[in-house]
Formats: sequence, C-alpha cells, structure tokens
Amino acid sequence: MSISAIVLSLTLFLFDVPSPLSLNVTTTDQEAPVVCKAKGSARAPAFSLEGDYIIGGVFSIHYYMHTFIHNYTSKPEPVRCTGSVDSRELRFARAMVFAIEEINNSSALLPGVTVGYQIHDSCASVPVAVQAAFQLVNGLAPEYYPDQRCSQSGMVMGIVGESGSTPSISMSRVAGSFNIPQVSHFATCACLSDKEQYPSFFRTIPSDKFQADALVRLVKQFGWTWIGTVYSDSDYGNNGMASFLSAARREGICVEYSEAFYRTYSHSRIQRVAQVIRRSTATVVVAFAASGDMRILLEQLCQEPVPYRQWVGSEAWVTDPDLLRFSSCVGALGLGIQQSVIPGLKEFLLELPFSTVSASALLSKFWEEAFKCRMPTSQVQYNVKHNCTNAGPDDTLCDGSEDLMNLESPYLDTSQLRITNMVYKAVYAIAHAIHNALCQNTTNQCDKFIPLQSAQVSHLKTPCLYLLMSLYYFSQAHFLGFLPGSCSAKESQFLSEWVQCVV
Repeated sequence: MSISAIVLSLTLFLFDVPSPLSLNVTTTDQEAPVVCKAKGSARAPAFSLEGDYIIGGVFSIHYYMHTFIHNYTSKPEPVRCTGSVDSRELRFARAMVFAIEEINNSSALLPGVTVGYQIHDSCASVPVAVQAAFQLVNGLAPEYYPDQRCSQSGMVMGIVGESGSTPSISMSRVAGSFNIPQVSHFATCACLSDKEQYPSFFRTIPSDKFQADALVRLVKQFGWTWIGTVYSDSDYGNNGMASFLSAARREGICVEYSEAFYRTYSHSRIQRVAQVIRRSTATVVVAFAASGDMRILLEQLCQEPVPYRQWVGSEAWVTDPDLLRFSSCVGALGLGIQQSVIPGLKEFLLELPFSTVSASALLSKFWEEAFKCRMPTSQVQYNVKHNCTNAGPDDTLCDGSEDLMNLESPYLDTSQLRITNMVYKAVYAIAHAIHNALCQNTTNQCDKFIPLQSAQVSHLKTPCLYLLMSLYYFSQAHFLGFLPGSCSAKESQFLSEWVQCVV
C-alpha cells in the first residue's frame, strides 16, 4: 500500500469551517461555530461497549491486511483484514472484555462508574494499527464542538496493545502526542523503554534486553558454541537479535548465519531462508521471531526433509500451542512468562451464545474456522483443506448445535495463561489509574462528572510487577519450572527471576 493511500485511509479530525459560499446572504456579528468532523470512513471495532470512560484495545486477531492497487481516481476501499483468525489473539481480546466486566461488577474499583471498551483488530499491520489509534484518539462522536466541554462521557482514557513491537511503536507516536497512556501486553522491544521517545508507553512484560541475555546463558549452559540464528525483520526481531548477538559474542558463541524474514516476504525469500537452515552445519537454531512469522517459516521447512535442528526460541512463539503441530518444533527450548490462573476466565470464554456469534463478523469467522461450517449469514463456504472460502453446494450450515466444550483450540486453552495474564494486568492498571483520579475522596461512589483528561491517567502508579522468565520445553506444552529470585535484582543466576517494574 502506498504512503498516499495510507494517509487517505486514516481517520483524522480536521477543522471544518463553513465556507462563505454556503452562508446566507444575511450577515451577523456572531461567528459561525467551529466544528470538528471525522473525515473518511471509520472502521468498526471488533468488540465495543458504551461507558462513562472508554479503554481502547488493539490486537492482531487476523494475520494479514488485504492489499489492493489504487488507481487514485476514486475513494480507496476501506481497509480490511484477511487470512485466518489467530485464536490466541482472540483470547487476548476476550480476556480484556472479561477484565472490564469484572471491573464493572466490582464495588471496590470505580464504584458508580461504567467502563466501556473499543477493541480493534489490527490485522497484524502497522497501517491498520495506526488507523485504530487515530480512531481511539479522536473519540467516538462523529462531530465535536471545541467550545462545548461539558460532557466527558465516552472519552478514551487508555489503550491496551498492541501485541507486536512495530505496531506498538507506531501507535505510541499517535497516542503519546495526546498523553493517552498505552499499555502493551506483548511488545517487548528494548527500544520502547526510551521514555523520551515514548513517554506515555507502558507494558506489563519485560524488555527483550533481559530475554536476550537469558537466551545466551541458556545456549551457553548446554555448551552450544556453533549456532545459526533467524529473526523477524521487524523492530521486535531486529532489536532482539542484535542484543542476542552482542551478548553471544561476549560469551564466545560463534554464529554460522543470521537470516531475517517476515510473513509478507515473497515465497522465494522465505524459501531461501529455509534452504540456509537445511544446508547449514550448525544443529542449533536460535529464533527471535513473532509467532506468525515462525508459522510461515516452519510451513516452508515442512515442504522438504530437514535434518534435526535444536530450536531455541523467544517467548513470542515458543509458548504458542498452535505451533505444536510442527514436528520439527518438538524439543524446542525457550523462555516464557510465568503461567498464571485467572479465575472465571475459562467459563467466560465458553459462554459464547450463538446469537452473539451471529451478530459479530469476527466471531462468525472464528466459528466457521473452528467447526468447519458456514454461518447462515455467510455467502461463502469455508474450505478446510486450503484454509479459505469458496462457493459450493456441499457446505455444512452452522446451526448453534456446535459445542465449544469439545473444541480443541488455543482460544480455550487456559491451562498456561501467560500473555493473557499480561492483558488482564494491563486493563486493571488503567482502571486503577482512572480510579485514583476520580475516587480519591470517596469509598462509596466515584464522581464520574469530574472533568478528567487522559493526561491524568497517564501517571500510572502501578506496583512492581514480578514477571518470571522461565525455562519452557516445547513438547506437549510441558513446563519445566523456574528458579525464584528477587525484585531488586536485574539479573541473577541461570534461569533466575526476571523483573520489570512498571512505574
């Protein structure tokens, strides 16, 4: 997509001053009011709920953004997602809904205030993530009169997301300009720790600086001194691998090759990386890559026999249960956030009425892919073999008899909640910040009519979050365990506790 097309597709608030040609001939001393109007077509959120204050959310629920060629003679088509639904990212989004429902039912946190949400699907794409950020920054009303500042209802107080570092960086440029706090659950690029560039960015997951050092110590612990490396060609992969290679050189670890790749690369470029892995003499491969990128690479490696390789992975993909289907990943080692338990989440994920699914385009697509059937409102058939849709007379109609209890999907996998818990913490961090701003002098009822700006919420004063980076053995999602440490230490013994304090 060209830069000009991206700019055209973004939803911006521009000042729309009435033209003198549209005014009546009668003159008046009173100036026409200035009206801010949303230009362009806004994308509907995947999930939404009205409230006194809104928390935004952005997740990579789809793998790709649909691209098309513009002729610049007509208005560009609205941006839309394509590809299959990422069930784990869908669980992240639903976990945010679950957390907000908990907050709204709480008598201790924000009593008397209803928290709403606007959750967007970024299609794992920077342009779509930026557009979502603009929509959240603009607010929810199609028109805004600057001289009317009575109502604070519907203001976006904070944003949870994005899952990737590159989209998070782009979103932070937008949200940070308006002092809207952004709390990411999965963006680990060390570059985001720069408070001068990203003053309103926070996260509930440690920086890759810690993970890169831990991966080097993991490799050294097993005596692997001749390795190969692959990484996502993104801020996450580039910065993470740079930190890893720097630490590896200091430890005397030699690297045979270091190859970058990305999910949108041409088939020939992905094939070349796969061939490098097949032909290399290094039997250990360290992959600092996003889950979606690793899926593309592993699918390519499955096309031809590949000698045994010992994979060492970053947390973005090594704990993804969807990658267990690749036999080449069996025995992979990596680091993962400590698993946790969120009471009630499993039941919430299972409570998905068919009427709710039918009313949501995103949930309808998830339902079709999960149960290999076609929703009554769908005009196409889901093709199981090719993971796509096509018209056909022999399709099975979804009728609501499908049972989520019998479904094996990452969406329902709550046995090892790791990143999901980081989403949960991010929502509560923003909610507590709103509570501290609204409810300082009361314990019974918060005054939701107090003028509240997002800049007040950006002063997040959350407690130190103990985030354990733990050894993870990729075989039937078996968790080996961790060695405890202390919050005051940045680094301790091998596989010790790693700490990120969000202040």
